[in-house]
Amino acid sequence: MAEATSRFGLVAAQLASLAWIGWRAGKAWPWPEALLAVVIASGAWLLWAWRSLGDSLTPDPKPNARGLKTGGPYRWVRHPMYLGLLVPSVGLALIDPLAWWGVAPLAAALAGKVRLEERMLRAAYPEFEEYARRSWRLIPFVW
Repeated sequence: MAEATSRFGLVAAQLASLAWIGWRAGKAWPWPEALLAVVIASGAWLLWAWRSLGDSLTPDPKPNARGLKTGGPYRWVRHPMYLGLLVPSVGLALIDPLAWWGVAPLAAALAGKVRLEERMLRAAYPEFEEYARRSWRLIPFVW
């Protein structure tokens, strides 16, 4: 029960943070061209990750027994959708400092989901250890 509460709390924090960031994004419009390019590239990255997950896509970090996905952007980054949410959020915060009030809790919620999800993936899929050795957790060359 505590794990389910933790999972749903992290998802709720993620959604609340994204709502704040979205609100700040509207206030910051029109965006500089560089931020617009980052948002478009991140959107393409998210779409690729979503398509790679197929019917395994869910906001809940609990594995759904549809198999470990390691293709597409998952071959390099274990959590590409989280990366695709963080990059444009940080970009927005660079032009609107109030967006940090959403970016910081988003980063914390996603880091919590990463830890929880990876613990569950290790338990569900024996091949996860090998996959983890050859891929970045969230941020290439950093973590």
